[in-house]
Amino acid sequence: MKQKLVYYFSPTGGTQKIAEAIGKYAECPPVDIIVDAYDAEADADALIYFCVPVYGGRVPKPMYERMQHITGKNTAAVVIAVYGNNEVGDALMEMSDLCEKSHFRVIAGMEMIAQHSLTPKVATGRPDASDLSKLESFVKEVEAKYEKEDFSAPRLPGSHKYRKYVGLPIKPAGSLSCVGCGMCYDNCPVGAIPEKHLRKTNALKCISCMHCVHVCTTDSRYVPKAEQLVVYAYLKKKGALDRKEPKLYI
Repeated sequence: MKQKLVYYFSPTGGTQKIAEAIGKYAECPPVDIIVDAYDAEADADALIYFCVPVYGGRVPKPMYERMQHITGKNTAAVVIAVYGNNEVGDALMEMSDLCEKSHFRVIAGMEMIAQHSLTPKVATGRPDASDLSKLESFVKEVEAKYEKEDFSAPRLPGSHKYRKYVGLPIKPAGSLSCVGCGMCYDNCPVGAIPEKHLRKTNALKCISCMHCVHVCTTDSRYVPKAEQLVVYAYLKKKGALDRKEPKLYI
């Protein structure tokens, strides 16, 4: 049997839902690479799916490190950019370039939508049933192309020059209710939480992925509601409240 895998980076669970659905439709296991580097080499005749969230139209910085540990042998790959209903930007193009540097050849790309990581009022409940139905159809098309050994490259949106992204000024922090369990420290993908000061966040390292908020067992880490409202207002102005649909590039 030919090797098939789904690698995903999912700080708040939205991208994970997409990856798990792909794993179900393609009958292959999803592999979480969010915190630790995962050393692996794909077979030459394998099909590998890469699912990543979109931050400001770009691929999260940790993916650069992760992709140094996952290599192919001119292996077929599919890139999936999961965004919070704002815009996908250059993320698909950037992820495709990362794949090529790791010796993968991209045969398809997808845009999928998940609930926004900074404000649940944007893309609430997504991916929904309609999204997943389209995703299932996309996977069938990709699998059919792969089985025909059609490894032609798709025309992906975005630019190889990539837009500039300097991060967000919004950084989560711990409240007085923090019990010091260390879950945030252990699970931060960029090491932005000081081991001896767990309520704090290193703003220079933090990528605002919200993974620390997602894994906190006591709801002690948070983004102030005032900052969430600022994000919501900005996204509303950008048209992120208007429903966007998944897209396939093949």
